[in-house]
Amino acid sequence: MNVCLNLPIAAATLPPETLQAPEPAEVPVPGSALSALNSFVQMTYGSRENLHMLYLIICVLVITCIYLSKERSHWLHRENKERVVIIGSSSGIGKELSLQYAKRGAKLILMSRRENLLKELTKKCLETSSSVNYFKGDITNEADLKGLLDLANEKLGGVDTLILCAGILSSSQFKEETETSLIQTIFNTNTIGPILAARIFLKALLVSKGNLVVISSVAGLIPAPTRSIYGASKAAINLFFNSLRIEYESRGLNICLILPATVKTEFRNSALDAEDNLENNKTFGIDTVKCCNIIIRSSDLRLKQVFIPVHYFAISLLEKIFPSVTNYFAKKKYGFH
Repeated sequence: MNVCLNLPIAAATLPPETLQAPEPAEVPVPGSALSALNSFVQMTYGSRENLHMLYLIICVLVITCIYLSKERSHWLHRENKERVVIIGSSSGIGKELSLQYAKRGAKLILMSRRENLLKELTKKCLETSSSVNYFKGDITNEADLKGLLDLANEKLGGVDTLILCAGILSSSQFKEETETSLIQTIFNTNTIGPILAARIFLKALLVSKGNLVVISSVAGLIPAPTRSIYGASKAAINLFFNSLRIEYESRGLNICLILPATVKTEFRNSALDAEDNLENNKTFGIDTVKCCNIIIRSSDLRLKQVFIPVHYFAISLLEKIFPSVTNYFAKKKYGFH
């Protein structure tokens, strides 16, 4: 009883600031992506200042991406018949590029290892273009590349645009049991082959002040599990062609590096070590026709580096600044929690 009577007196004698209600704490909305990112970054970097800096960077990158993705009002339309050589043209991006270039009247030479598919594609391209030839060959074979150049000089009188589409995928986790032959095959096709092609076609492209278009991948910039070998082969080719551009752009050669994410083609199904954590089908990814439209526009405009879709430019920058963030989502995407 005495305790109850004394409580009001004790409360009345407390300092005024003690009686003030505390400010409510910030409570993240459950399930909110922003709250999840907030918590993750605070946990990773340990300060609100870093979180604010991350948000600022993201805002700047989003604005940049919106600007870069706007339609350009001026296009480089070629008055003459463009002479185009496409290596790796029998399927996927290479096949669609062949069809689109044929529709706009380009003079084409197509190369691939699969002659039966090349014959079918050549026949289809001839429906819209008067000059289409094919050459059966392998990008890793120097003699084949020289034969391709000879055919281009004979049939076309030179080369305006060389497009390198040939590539193979490795989609399994790197292990002690990973075969040496697999590593060599991936690098021979994705790295050594394009370098050989660039060397053999360099003189012809310098004469025409032409375009060298390289279909690479964002996997060469943004690391992901199960893509260690493939990503390394693309990272090497990215650095090679970015360096080569600096060496020769003053002489009129443009090198356009195309960096797509997953495209709706059968490319994933052709992985040499098909052990993918994602389904090997064409139900997700970038539409092939749209992707090739962007590639051709980029070549016409003589752009230097193109991300498809464009927001991967922001992701690549984010990876350089906050690699833990992109690594976290890569682990989540491929099931490596």
